Amino acid sequence: MKKGTPLRLTIDRLTFPAQGLVNHEDRVFQLDGFFPGETVEGTFAGSRRRRSRLYQPKLVEARPDSVKPACQHFGLCGGCISQHLSLCTQRRFKHQVVLDLFRRAELDIPEHIPILGLSRKYDYRNKMEFNFGDAELGGSLSLGMYQKNHGFNVIDTTGCRLVNQDMNMIRDFSVQYFREQKLPFYRWISQEGYLRHLVVRHSRFGKELMVNLVTTTQMTVDLSAWVEGLKRLPLKDKLASIWHTENDTIANIVQPDRMILLDGKETITEYLHGLQFEISPMAFFQTNSAAAEFLYSRVMDMMSDVHLALDLYCGTGTITQMIAKKANRVIGVELVDEAVQAARQSAEKNGIGNVKFYSGDVKDIVAELDEPVDMIIVDPPRAGLMTKVVDRLMEIAPAKIIYVSCNPKTLAIDLVRMEGYKIERMELIDMFPNTPHVETVVLMSRVEK
Repeated sequence: MKKGTPLRLTIDRLTFPAQGLVNHEDRVFQLDGFFPGETVEGTFAGSRRRRSRLYQPKLVEARPDSVKPACQHFGLCGGCISQHLSLCTQRRFKHQVVLDLFRRAELDIPEHIPILGLSRKYDYRNKMEFNFGDAELGGSLSLGMYQKNHGFNVIDTTGCRLVNQDMNMIRDFSVQYFREQKLPFYRWISQEGYLRHLVVRHSRFGKELMVNLVTTTQMTVDLSAWVEGLKRLPLKDKLASIWHTENDTIANIVQPDRMILLDGKETITEYLHGLQFEISPMAFFQTNSAAAEFLYSRVMDMMSDVHLALDLYCGTGTITQMIAKKANRVIGVELVDEAVQAARQSAEKNGIGNVKFYSGDVKDIVAELDEPVDMIIVDPPRAGLMTKVVDRLMEIAPAKIIYVSCNPKTLAIDLVRMEGYKIERMELIDMFPNTPHVETVVLMSRVEK
């Protein structure tokens, strides 16, 4: 088959995370972001690693049970892939692909594994990283999400349905302001330009907003008028913090080389299960506050009373402080010192005295631990656990391990390596509707020899 050959394919199966598969002329085509029952057109783009692809695939025939997407940008924007599916259908597909993943890894999983979640399909994100760019070469400045299957094209996502009206208002004002200033966005190929990202955070229960403008240092710009403009917006909640982050790294990530507080306070405050948490610009915090409460309640439900518990990759100490209700002592470990400082402050404000936080690499701090541990909770980044961390956990050998994962692929790898432990309970938590992402909570018990 020659490249450029036009094709019309109907997806017949799905693999994780949301990759539609179909066999055609002895080839397996993988179409990311399309689902069984959908018909897609495009041109043959070639094959790689036993999978073939289409160039610029386009949905031409939807599933019979599809629903009308709420967002005007759906189909172009790469932020959402399944708004056209009901929440029930989305979760059925997530449940299917994750369990298939675990079965292929030959894990001994429980017979009943539910997928749970709240009923809110829209307006749930408390953090959004908007990208500066353009939708077409030489076009006007855009601020939003990358276009689906189009590299670094940026869709100007007016009225994004995953965030609230305040966050959209801040986005709308900012892109209009910087258009008028004619400031250039950072181009990844030439490594030239100024504007990189606009990160907006919102504490749903604390009713506060944080804005963080990420730029290079290639220009010196007076941002005072932008700050004053933000402060004049008729926002529903309080604009409590405005930051400017300078970032000259080549990688397309929000990485602080230097941070300047332009207005307000350093953190915004969120409340979960009656506890108060301070969120700093770079600290990890679950991006769906209401669903985070639900997730942590599932973790608490799996936990029994213990003497000493470890919470690894603890972030701002949310899980650490919650499980302190069921442990005599809890130690939280986190690499980002900024997050650890925030965790200590919130623990003090919450009056929780039986927790202690350490800043550093998890593998190093766990290696230094020399006292018996009853339970370990791990909530690692998407890359999962380092081999040295798994080895050390097996040496500590707590009676119970609770693994909270945002990536079923790396979770499956880690569970295979945890020899001597049996999976007692497993639940999937859908915290991110309209996307392929799903959280998994696993309770493991040490098998006595």
